[in-house]
Amino acid sequence: MKLDSHRSARRHSGIWERSETMRRASLLPAYLAAGVAGLAYVAGNVGGLAWPIALVCFVPLHWAIAEARERSLWHSAGLGAAMGGALYVSGFDWLLVLADDFIGAPVGISYAMWLAYGLLIVTGFALAAMLQGMLQRRATYASVWAMILPWLLLEWWQPALFPVHLGAGLVEAPYVVDIADLGGPLLLSGWLLFLNALCYRFISARVFPPVARWSATRVVCSGLIVVLPLLYGLYRQSALVDALPSDTLRVAAIQANISQTDGLRYERDSHAQHLAMSREAISNHDVDLLIWPESAYPRGVRLPLPLDAQSIRKDIHVPLMLGGTAIEEKSGQRVSANAVFMINASGMLEQSYHKQLLIPFAETIPFEVLTHKLGDWVRRTFPHHQNFQQGQGHQAFALNDLRIVTPICFEIIHPAFVRDMVVRTDPDVIVTLANDAWFGDTNAPRMHLALAQMRAIETRKWVVRVTSTGVSAVINPQGKRVAETGFGTQEVLYAMLPVYSAHSFYMRWGDWPGWVALACLVFHGWPRRRRSLQVSAQPIKPV
Repeated sequence: MKLDSHRSARRHSGIWERSETMRRASLLPAYLAAGVAGLAYVAGNVGGLAWPIALVCFVPLHWAIAEARERSLWHSAGLGAAMGGALYVSGFDWLLVLADDFIGAPVGISYAMWLAYGLLIVTGFALAAMLQGMLQRRATYASVWAMILPWLLLEWWQPALFPVHLGAGLVEAPYVVDIADLGGPLLLSGWLLFLNALCYRFISARVFPPVARWSATRVVCSGLIVVLPLLYGLYRQSALVDALPSDTLRVAAIQANISQTDGLRYERDSHAQHLAMSREAISNHDVDLLIWPESAYPRGVRLPLPLDAQSIRKDIHVPLMLGGTAIEEKSGQRVSANAVFMINASGMLEQSYHKQLLIPFAETIPFEVLTHKLGDWVRRTFPHHQNFQQGQGHQAFALNDLRIVTPICFEIIHPAFVRDMVVRTDPDVIVTLANDAWFGDTNAPRMHLALAQMRAIETRKWVVRVTSTGVSAVINPQGKRVAETGFGTQEVLYAMLPVYSAHSFYMRWGDWPGWVALACLVFHGWPRRRRSLQVSAQPIKPV
């Protein structure tokens, strides 16, 4: 009897082990699908293969979460992590190049920082997928809401040095992208998430009712959501074309193809090369404003202002905007800042803007007070760090009757920051100076340019992007590049900007789609709790 009992226990144990193995193996296709969703996200986003991929990039994840529906919510979180991991590995390889060249950290430290930032991205995707799985288990939630709200809230809430917006991939989509001036990248992302949910419902009649059984109201509403962005884009583009300019600005942007990565050549030749190209520019064209890129002037500019800038502009007698380092004494200590300067036609430097969003470990050291005693180790580990002082407040440069704001480098990729800058200063033109040479032979410069196009659409302002090595571009308020340079070339970019007053709904109301998503999350949860309380409050009838 004991032998039979032992054999039976071993047999049941073997069956349990085989069933557990099969249970785990059955989720393998779901995790692979989640990984495919991450790759598709990158392929359809800024710098990817083609924006239409963004219309279906979430469909594999929705299928994967449905497959794990009867399991723990931790499986949903794991699927989100798989998508986030695939997205990060395939879409953020350029960040390793930045950590290596720009920050100058040892290889081990660079990979550790890259992995730490990736963990932040992956955690956000895991939590959003877990929330989707939780919402789909609640009867009060329509499946479409469950597939939209978590991801919209993730875009809105997740802290990120380099923001990720699904909707940014629509920058090349004709007309549809114009709804960005209504609700920014969040509105574009919400529209794409709705289309992804709609596509999934088309192909997944096993989980959700087929579309053929939808009510007429639902079909009409879905159709309007799909078509209205296109109709709005047609209207908005036509209105912008018919707008009458109030002023004209003629600019010449100098791309000398020299950057700090060139070492001694930068220190010796950068200033002279920019001067030579500027002389040629103003001799061939009528120019109202010359623009040099970020860090074009290799020597520091000592504050306070105003000061005579004849040594900088030499024989250039037109207004000159340039990037450089501002140096001043504060409390007996020398401090510096990444800055943009404006030299007027008389040769006086009277206006400057200091960068506010600094790149950690390159332009500033986080928690510097805590690492003060580790100063020698910090200097050895991050030899390229500048320890810039953070700028305070938004300033607009005055050029005759025009106002110009100058977000520096990666400040332009933050929609909320640029929106706040525009709202507070009411500029006519946005000029952004950058140095993309640090990214090397990656797709990052093109991604940087595409995000500058998004800011032009959201603000309905001209955006002039001037870089040291490319890609420099002039972008009109419709988001179209009217002129651009190559990458790694030496060019002068000329453009005439017919400036006109234009405002957008997004400038006034900001990220309202995020608030709508939060309200929907609360609203859909409230009725269910109220009904449950009413049911529990009913007296129990005696049998």
